[in-house]
Order: sequence, then C-alpha cells, then structure tokens
Amino acid sequence: MPPAMTPSAQAPPQEAPRQVKSEAYEGGVEAPGMSAPDEKEIGERHEQDLAEKYGDWEDEAAQARLERLAEQLLPMVTRDDVDYSFALLDTELAFASACPNGTVFFTRGLLAALAEDRHLLFFGAHELTHTERRHYATRQARFEEVRRQVGFTRTPEERQMLELAALAATRHQEEYEADAGAVDMLGRLGWQAEVAAQALQLLEDAYRHVSPNALSHNPLDLSSHPPFRERVARLGQGPPDPLALVHQLRRHFA
Repeated sequence: MPPAMTPSAQAPPQEAPRQVKSEAYEGGVEAPGMSAPDEKEIGERHEQDLAEKYGDWEDEAAQARLERLAEQLLPMVTRDDVDYSFALLDTELAFASACPNGTVFFTRGLLAALAEDRHLLFFGAHELTHTERRHYATRQARFEEVRRQVGFTRTPEERQMLELAALAATRHQEEYEADAGAVDMLGRLGWQAEVAAQALQLLEDAYRHVSPNALSHNPLDLSSHPPFRERVARLGQGPPDPLALVHQLRRHFA
C-alpha cells in the first residue's frame, strides 16, 4: 500500500484503497484496481464519516444552488453505475469532496467563498471528474506504476522520500486531471477557462482567511494537493508528467 502522507486541508483525508483485482482504468491500462461494489461500499463509508464529522447544513438558498448545479452538470456524466447526488456540510472550512459512491459534498464555507454559481460549477465539475475517472479506485495502481519508474535509490532514506514523492505525484496528477475535466465541462456550458482560475483564486483567498496554515506554496510539497498557483498555471495545458515531482525531488535531495 502507499505510505502515509500529510493530507492537505483542501480536502478531507481518505483511507487508502484496497487492492482487490486487476481491471482497466483511464488510458486502458490494465493494473491492480478496485471492484465497483468495493468502490461503492467505501464511498458510502466516506459519506457517513463526513456527515457525522461536520453535520448536514439545511439551508433553502444553498440547496437551490446545488439543484442548479445538478441540472447543468449531471447531464454530462457518463458512468451509468453511479447514482450522483449533491449534499451540504455545515462547516466554515471551504472544500468540496467526492465520495466514490457518487455523493459530492459542498461546505457552507465553500458556498460563502463562491458567491457566483459559475465558480461553484468549477468545483462541482472537478469533484465529478474524480469519480468519473475512478481516481480513488485506481490510486494504488497509479502509485505502483510511478514507484516502479522511480528506479535506483542509494539509501533507505532516499527510497522513503521518493516513495512519498511517488504518492504525492499520484495525488497531484489526480487533481490536475480533475481540474482539466472541470475546464472541459465548463467549456461545454459556455464558460471560458478563466472562470476556473477565478474559482481557484477565490478558494485560495478563503483559505488565507480561515486556515492560512493549510496553504502550500512549494511545488515540492508532499501534501495531497499541489499549490493553487501550480493548478492555475496548468489550466489549459493539461496534467504534467506524473513523474515530474519525483524527478524534482531527486534533484532537490541529491
């Protein structure tokens, strides 16, 4: 299993996926993955854990915003084995979180930070892309592939650092792919990529106000999310080489 790493506050931590069998995932690669029933079961546990941790937020105006989001975004999803739904969490922390069973949570803090629906659309599309591409279910396989390509290490300490980098590279790649998927969905709704950049900037501003210690500015950071500025810079370019962070760290610690 991938080694543990410090989670970013941009999303609540998730348990590591179980390796259960080999099946195809994005790109047609055959690799250890997770069965759809297991994916759904773990998603239901995530949904319950988040609801218990933060509590449901009952607000008619907020619920109406989610309904408008669903009307625009859900016609674009392609997985017929997932029942997608949007729900609200009662916390000032600004984040959205996709559970592998199809539930997407939005927090009170996120809706407060994003007054315009077009910016909220970006994060809804981002989270839907995570589930559409089965990022949680394929994380172990992706990590193993990146780790395999890391190659020779001189010391156990270097090996440990590079394994952490391989996991970070895997998680960062998921975020870049979700951003790219969100930009594509927004484009189909008639919005330009700058809406995504604005949404990310607004979320960074919210973090600076509510939880500044959670912000990362170092592209070599081993958190689950790349820095906001790196994500904005990648909009329109697509995801980078997943080994880029590993190669950077190898040079950094050489």
